[in-house]
Amino acid sequence: MYLLESSLRLNISKGKNRGPITSRFRYRDLCLTPAGGAQVAIADRGDYLAEVEKEIQAKKGQVMALPTDVSNQQQVEDMVQRVLHDFGRIDLLVNNAGILKFGLFSKIGPEHWDEIINNNLRSCFLVTRAVLPQMRERRQGSIVNVSSLFAFDTAGGYSAYNVSKAGIVALTVTLSREEARYNIRVNAVAPGAIDTPMNLPLKTDPKLLEKVISLIPMRRLGTPDEVANAVVFLLSDQASYITGHILWVTGGFRNPY
Repeated sequence: MYLLESSLRLNISKGKNRGPITSRFRYRDLCLTPAGGAQVAIADRGDYLAEVEKEIQAKKGQVMALPTDVSNQQQVEDMVQRVLHDFGRIDLLVNNAGILKFGLFSKIGPEHWDEIINNNLRSCFLVTRAVLPQMRERRQGSIVNVSSLFAFDTAGGYSAYNVSKAGIVALTVTLSREEARYNIRVNAVAPGAIDTPMNLPLKTDPKLLEKVISLIPMRRLGTPDEVANAVVFLLSDQASYITGHILWVTGGFRNPY
């Protein structure tokens, strides 16, 4: 089954926290093509770009690794124009930028708020805005945004993060209605407790880990590949009549607080 054969995808990530998800997602994409051959652009300001680039090249895929601050409008516009110049088009887009920082609302300042909103939500706005015109012109495209369970079941101490991920949900649904006429689908995934560096505190605190797992009906953390599978499905033609959908990848978990 070659879900994404011959497609060009632009994966947007930022920082180490999302590294495992974006890295494994890209690797799986390439495995789904008969002989590699995928064209992949990676925009990130993280230090793992070279590693992922080698993974893709090993699968005989074409890769463009572009150091980019995706919360900076000029850098985003330059990055997208370079991808279009070298690869010709962008069929698939994954907005996966995200950082998480603890801070009670009464204690955080504008700097904390702006950093998280810019990284998580502004980046999604800027990249999608830059990519959409050529998708509209060709009347084809699929976009998946990475939100979070916390967009719905919020946790205390993460007000900026919760708002940023809720904003991604609202943007996803809004764009799905605006862009459907151009045959562009826009969906999102909302991961729960996933075994990534972002959730490292869980792995280093056995009591906290036990408590969280006890709230998950499937009684375990999710894996990056399980999030990747959801993203791949929503991007693919197998989801050709799905748009405006938020796919929960949570093992049945809902935050009771």
